[in-house]
Amino acid sequence: MYQLRGSLDVKVGLAHKRSDFIVEQARVWIFTTRCLLELLTDTTIKGFAYRPSLIVFRDLEILNGTYEIALSYLLLALQSHPVRLVGLASSLNDIDALSQWLNVSEDGQFMLSPAERDQAIATTSQTFTIPYSAALMRAMAKPLYDRIQATPIHENVLVFVPSTSQCNAIISDLLTQCALAMNMRGFIGEAVSQDALGLYTNQFRNRGMVDGITKGLAMWHDRMDPNDKLLALRLFMEGVVRVLIVPREVCWNIPVRAGLVIVMGTQYTTGTPSATTDPLRTSERRVVEYSLHELVRMQGRAVRYGKTGHFHIMCQSEHRDSYMRFLTGGLPLESQLIGEEDNEESPISQAIRDWVERQIKTGNLKSKQDLLDFLTSTFLAYRLEKNPTYYDLEDDRANFLSRLVDSLWTASD
Repeated sequence: MYQLRGSLDVKVGLAHKRSDFIVEQARVWIFTTRCLLELLTDTTIKGFAYRPSLIVFRDLEILNGTYEIALSYLLLALQSHPVRLVGLASSLNDIDALSQWLNVSEDGQFMLSPAERDQAIATTSQTFTIPYSAALMRAMAKPLYDRIQATPIHENVLVFVPSTSQCNAIISDLLTQCALAMNMRGFIGEAVSQDALGLYTNQFRNRGMVDGITKGLAMWHDRMDPNDKLLALRLFMEGVVRVLIVPREVCWNIPVRAGLVIVMGTQYTTGTPSATTDPLRTSERRVVEYSLHELVRMQGRAVRYGKTGHFHIMCQSEHRDSYMRFLTGGLPLESQLIGEEDNEESPISQAIRDWVERQIKTGNLKSKQDLLDFLTSTFLAYRLEKNPTYYDLEDDRANFLSRLVDSLWTASD
């Protein structure tokens, strides 16, 4: 097995020196999409390429710009070399679009909707009309406590909050609710005594976590002391503490599941406060909605083999219907090469702009026709005709792609 992650610069050098060994001995390659794209387009490592008989693509529902470029380039490169392709994705509401782009026949398509899981999961919601603010989080505290309190004592609860900085605040709010309800035991595991719990609390280096731990409340995030982080996870997995508070971003790598997963709000702020003294411009922060992919990942933490799970989302009332529709019916999938929401100056994604600029400099793209040929093989080209309204297609696909080529080529000059 050989694994490539992050930047390819150093790792390709090491691999190239041992290329004979790798080509002969490596049976499994693991690539990030960025490394795969660099490898496919790097003309200095011709002897490094290893022709596989099977390629597995994971997380196709997260087909961002880099992923789409890498997959398009790979499909072109493998036209003369038969390869078995296996794609894995969360439930999509239209699997035909992806399958036809990848030239997968109908008998090679297998799709299960979220409602067809072998492991039963209930998805519910609770709505709020308060805009995203500290007031909203305070308003959610009592419903959060009630939902946790109603959970069977043998079940654990995983709570996603918008940011790392809010983990402590939510634990404080839950401690307050425990005091108001005269809940002296809090959310400690059923078979755990206070004496046994004291043996664990003495091991925490961050003494600020002790109050929460004594009531069965822990947090887990990347800024924690490694020892405290490992210990909090262990206590949760063993059922010593029943509630684990985590920030939104750990949905991609948190290694535990729970009988009840709660999403406490579906918005977060990005950016930093402005240093300007202009009273009309007091902040550079803006409110961002959770992506559907993040919510699906969070929902997946409630899927447990052989057991029933419960996923509860607390969100703004205007977003409830769309969230529930996609969480129960499958995710939409469109190209992200254009229509980048974070870029107000250009609808063209940064991923394709950076890639085209690199390919022109290295000589892989020698003319506009080369670029047009490549774009014709992308998921974008396929979806333009299938969903023209989404891409603001006013005429035909050929003219749209030609204008896109002109824009990309001009920007790279």
